[in-house]
Amino acid sequence: MPRKVYRYQKGRRKKRMSKVAYASGILLIGAVLVFLGYSIAGPLFAFFSGEKATETEILTTPTFTLDTTSVTKIREDTASETGGTAIETHSPFLAAYSVPPSALDTLQSLSDYILEAQNNGFNAVSIPLRIEGGFLTYKSDNETAINAELVRGTLTARQIADTIKSAGLRAVAEMNLLHDTTFYPNYKMSYKFDGSGERWLDNALNKGGRPWISPFDPDTITYLSDLSAEVSGAGFEEIVFDGLLFPPFRSTDLNYIGDKVKSAERYKALIDVYKAVSGKAAENKAAPKLEIRAIDLINNTAEAYKPAELDGAPIVVEYNAADFTKTIIADGTEIILADMDEAGKVSVVMQLCAHKLSGTEGVTIKLVGISPFTESYSSVTAVLASMGFNDYII
Repeated sequence: MPRKVYRYQKGRRKKRMSKVAYASGILLIGAVLVFLGYSIAGPLFAFFSGEKATETEILTTPTFTLDTTSVTKIREDTASETGGTAIETHSPFLAAYSVPPSALDTLQSLSDYILEAQNNGFNAVSIPLRIEGGFLTYKSDNETAINAELVRGTLTARQIADTIKSAGLRAVAEMNLLHDTTFYPNYKMSYKFDGSGERWLDNALNKGGRPWISPFDPDTITYLSDLSAEVSGAGFEEIVFDGLLFPPFRSTDLNYIGDKVKSAERYKALIDVYKAVSGKAAENKAAPKLEIRAIDLINNTAEAYKPAELDGAPIVVEYNAADFTKTIIADGTEIILADMDEAGKVSVVMQLCAHKLSGTEGVTIKLVGISPFTESYSSVTAVLASMGFNDYII
């Protein structure tokens, strides 16, 4: 039997709606979004239920026009009360503005990004404090990081958190865990070849090969736990931990490194790392969250996502627009995305993820590759809200 293909026709682009207008006017568009959800759900229902379908199902995503008259008036009233700038009040939901590492170059650049977040209706600022490669974007006192020349920031974590919170916003930290390719002294924290103790690299040294830190090494857990304690102790209210993964091992690498990376239970080392860093965060009253990529959930390659062993850890699902441009394959079913707008793609992808996340509470969506300053932003966040995803980082 040929593989089922679900195809969508592209609808007319929606009118741009401001972020504050969306927050105030969500009730106005609720009925429309329900209709949109039913329209997109047809092929997905067939996918989830296993019903047979014709080789190609053509479905038209309806177009609609938003009535923003009343919410525009609310925005104008708010602006007049705040000297011309419409600022959204604190919401129980998270609407976080994720800034680049360059935001931490100076206190002034950080303040500029905070003002931008305020002016565009966000109630939180999300800061990448440990990034891929292992670099720290803040001024850390951690000796391991200092000795490995990984500290690149001039502002302390306390300065960063205090500056954000003094503006009335929530301070969220982003910390990459295991995508650390540093040559630590004495092969510390690295994957090693079984028997010889030589350090494993992800390619030949003369081709730019790098080591990765290993979740099996106790020094790794100690180091990452210390960084988590440092950041949470500085006053950040939430910490999103990402990069909880294994390197892209070749089959020969698995043989050289040994049974621990070939075992079906190797994921338990990832769980141990997360429990250690999240425990340190919680001790300082910072809410820990685990970030998982949407594409990994759909492909069943998110090794760290073991709900029964994560003790109810809140999850951040990363939707990266670059992962969903043409088609996706979900359990043998091909879904055509090429003719859909961004809101339609987000709806389809998040319904697939919701199927995988069944029973998981406290899900936050992280939007990558979607700018909050484009017309697609409001329609994307409206679709997320209609699906019950009210917390997001962008």
